[in-house]
Amino acid sequence: MFTHNFIYILSGVVISLILCISEANGITNESSNHCAQYNHECDPHFLRPCCDLILSCKLKKSRSEFICGETTKLEDSCVSDEDCNGITHAKCSTEKKCVCRANNLRLNETYCAPLLGGFCWKNETCVTENTLCINNECRCRENYSARENHEVNIIVENYISGEYLLIYKLFFQCDPHSLRPCCDPILSCKLKESKDEFMCQEKTKIEDSCVSDEDCNGIIHAKCSTEKKCVCRANNLRLNETYCAPLLGGFCWKNETCVTENTLCINNECRCRENYSARENQCLRVIGSLRCHYDKYCDGIRFAKCSKNSYCVCSINTAVIDNTSCGPVLDSHCAADNDCVNNSVCKNNKCQCSSKFVAINGNQCVHPYIGMSCTDDDYCNFYINYAICSSENKCACRHNSYYYNRTIHSLLFNMSFTNYEECKAEQAFCLDNKCYHHSVAGFLDKFCSEDINCFGSLLGELCDIDKDCLPYNSICSDKKCKCAMNYRNKSIFFCLPSMLNRNCRINSYCSAIPNAECLDFQCKCKVGYAESNPTTCSPLLGTQCTKLDECAVRHSICFDGKCKCATFFAPLSNERCQSKILHTTCKTNLDCENIKFSYCSSHNLCSCTRNSIALNGSACGALLNQYCSHDLPCVTENSVCVDDKCECKRFFKNSDAKCLPIRLGEFCDNDHDCNLIKYAKCSASEKCSCLTNYVSISNTLCSPLLNERCQIDDDCYVNNSGCIANKCRCRDGFIAVGSNSRCESSTLGKQCITSKDCSMINYSICSSDKICICPPNYFAVGRYFCTPLINATCSNDLECLNDLFHCVDDKCQCKSGYTPISVDRCIETRFMYSCEETSECSDSWHWSCATSGKCVCRVDNIAINNSTCLPSLNGYCWRDDQCMAENSDCTDYRCRCKPHFVAVANNHCVFQVE
Repeated sequence: MFTHNFIYILSGVVISLILCISEANGITNESSNHCAQYNHECDPHFLRPCCDLILSCKLKKSRSEFICGETTKLEDSCVSDEDCNGITHAKCSTEKKCVCRANNLRLNETYCAPLLGGFCWKNETCVTENTLCINNECRCRENYSARENHEVNIIVENYISGEYLLIYKLFFQCDPHSLRPCCDPILSCKLKESKDEFMCQEKTKIEDSCVSDEDCNGIIHAKCSTEKKCVCRANNLRLNETYCAPLLGGFCWKNETCVTENTLCINNECRCRENYSARENQCLRVIGSLRCHYDKYCDGIRFAKCSKNSYCVCSINTAVIDNTSCGPVLDSHCAADNDCVNNSVCKNNKCQCSSKFVAINGNQCVHPYIGMSCTDDDYCNFYINYAICSSENKCACRHNSYYYNRTIHSLLFNMSFTNYEECKAEQAFCLDNKCYHHSVAGFLDKFCSEDINCFGSLLGELCDIDKDCLPYNSICSDKKCKCAMNYRNKSIFFCLPSMLNRNCRINSYCSAIPNAECLDFQCKCKVGYAESNPTTCSPLLGTQCTKLDECAVRHSICFDGKCKCATFFAPLSNERCQSKILHTTCKTNLDCENIKFSYCSSHNLCSCTRNSIALNGSACGALLNQYCSHDLPCVTENSVCVDDKCECKRFFKNSDAKCLPIRLGEFCDNDHDCNLIKYAKCSASEKCSCLTNYVSISNTLCSPLLNERCQIDDDCYVNNSGCIANKCRCRDGFIAVGSNSRCESSTLGKQCITSKDCSMINYSICSSDKICICPPNYFAVGRYFCTPLINATCSNDLECLNDLFHCVDDKCQCKSGYTPISVDRCIETRFMYSCEETSECSDSWHWSCATSGKCVCRVDNIAINNSTCLPSLNGYCWRDDQCMAENSDCTDYRCRCKPHFVAVANNHCVFQVE
């Protein structure tokens, strides 16, 4: 019996090996070059759709694409039979586990094989000995007949239960250079410990023990760690227990797929593909390289929009940041510093240049520089010491100064000369009491005692231009150096200011102006003095004086040698005298008894009591909510005395100690008076009224029209509008019409009379049922517009809106080399399945064999991908989830709109508005 079993086992192994060899040889140019990595999109019709043999090409839950994922195994949990499709001949049991179908035998955790009488695919190997797959059923081959297969099952069970695996492990060598050296994908071809041959053994896994990197060779991009465990190398990501995949910047083999999205293996390194740039371990699309049709295509790039040239570009008031994103330009709205351009920060929700940086063209922040635009000297001097604003409105160096390393250095009055060698850049020097130079005219043989005398002409000496003159604040006039206007000469070396607020270096420069000093390099009045005219500093209160009218403060006089306030005035500070009719000096409260509701304050002045305020120089009045009487009237405007207490009049309300109107039409002085009425202002007629483009809802409420400022949805006046980004805008599915006074529906299914009523919905028409729908040969894109299909009318390629369509004979058709698999999809003809009859094209409910000999979707069916067709409206079905039209289900084996929904295109149903 064992011999019989062994021979049967050996024949099974030989068949398996033959299958391995034929499968390996069958892989041509559709092999490794087109296989996909973990979690990447794959084509289930390739011989090897996934590069890693332990992965399988499975339909995503979204049902829109296939991806490489962990191979489904027997006993895995499931919801429907579809979840077990990765296991041949498996189904989902009533216990919600993947199990082998009837008349099938479990060979391993990922494969069920058909027995005698079981369903089989064309040319599939049947497990029962001496059987073949004939007309999709395992039947006895010629000269053999069927009998009870109990004994056969026992043989097969023995074959599976250990002897086959034992022989496979002990006796079968493998070639590590073969494309698939081991038939079972859970095994790998490994060097035996004897090191003289390779055998198919269990695959090495991440976290397995190891001694050297060689022990981890079975795992791509793995190494042996210091803890003697197999781990992924740097810049690699663990996809499963037997595979590490390279990330951005990681080492890769030629044509290997990199895990990071939008990367390619270039010169053995994972790099961003063309038109992408690396940023924060990602490859982001370079601004201006992403194609688009609408702004929504650019949603992945913050602040981007779709340009007229159909590329994603930065929107208005934004600029490109690091080639991959957009950020607000200067003075535009922002939320954080990284929203703004380089060298700028987000301050008070606006992008502003950082400290010591200046704005250029509204979208750059750069270091200050000589030649930048200016309006006055203060602007230039703030950024660059000693710089001035020239007559051309450009920042420039002052006379006798030069620009070096973003700093202006003076050639004059810098007597310490820490930068003496820089000063000598003027190339002038003193030798034997004579000046020698190259850059300054008129100095040849000029007398000098030191080098500084040679840096320019002194007062009265010859010159050609202002820069020739050495003294600070001097000019060249009539070929001689003279002091500039409002400056006087002290000697041939100095020009001193004769007016306040002129440039100076030390206090002595301001000696021509009595009581002035040099402060912040300008002549200013000393402490205790104030400017009374451009050439005079006059004493303040408390400062010594000699003349009656020389004091600077209004209502003050010189008395007993000091400036004091005149009669009936008292000092509020050393710069102000205030009337003292109310604020008369006092010692006790009796001194203030002539002014009702006043007292003698700690400053010995008569003042109004607490909760009252001065009405004029001789009376006090009550504030809101305070005691009042005939003798103590209410001082707040629009207030009255009620029950001995100050209150606001009717239709007025207390706000910050003022009585403000709460009703439109009440009198006001300024806009602030109308603050309690939302969106109101004080009109030219001095009455509270609604702001422009705001409507009066009642005498207490204003409501904004479209595009006006709002806070909540209820603020907005127009029906079907809401408060979006603090402005009233039409809600989703509505569009502004009639001078922004109405929001009308802009979605498919809206009621209409003629097609003109549907003009705001691209390519839509008004149906016989008087609703906006997509015309024949068009599909609905959501509820918002229609898109052309094969045979849609066109005048140029752009109108076909599909990269694989072009306009031929005024109809949208597939481009050369492509064939329509359904009305909305073209695929390369060479990748389509050939057929002679429909039975060769998967299920006949949704597929048919076209006259071109290719498998295509039936009418009223749409290709979800290259291998799956699902029914649209009126297409055949047997369960609801097959119907791909939005809001449709399967009724009487046809896809139809759900109750209360109406078709607006063959792929979309919308709720029917009564």
